[in-house]
Amino acid sequence: MTPISVHYGYAEVLRARRQKVLKAAFEKHPERFVKKMPEPPVIPDRVWINPPKLGNTIETEGEVQQSGKEIELSLTGLVSK
Repeated sequence: MTPISVHYGYAEVLRARRQKVLKAAFEKHPERFVKKMPEPPVIPDRVWINPPKLGNTIETEGEVQQSGKEIELSLTGLVSK
C-alpha cells in the first residue's frame, strides 16, 4: 500500500481488488500455492514517507483536498486533479 491510499481510505478498495486477483490465480493454478490460498497484506495503521504535518490535509463533505488539489480514486489508481 502506498501512503496516500492508506491516509485517504482507499486501502480497503485496493486490498479487495488484490484479493480478487489472488483468488483467480489460486483457482487457475492451485499447485503453485503449497499451503493455502494467498491473502493480500494486512493494511497498516500508519504509513508515510515523511510524517504528515498538521493542517496540510482538509476533508470536507467526503472530498479530500491537499494543497488545493482534489484527489480521487479511478479504476487505474489515484489521480490528482
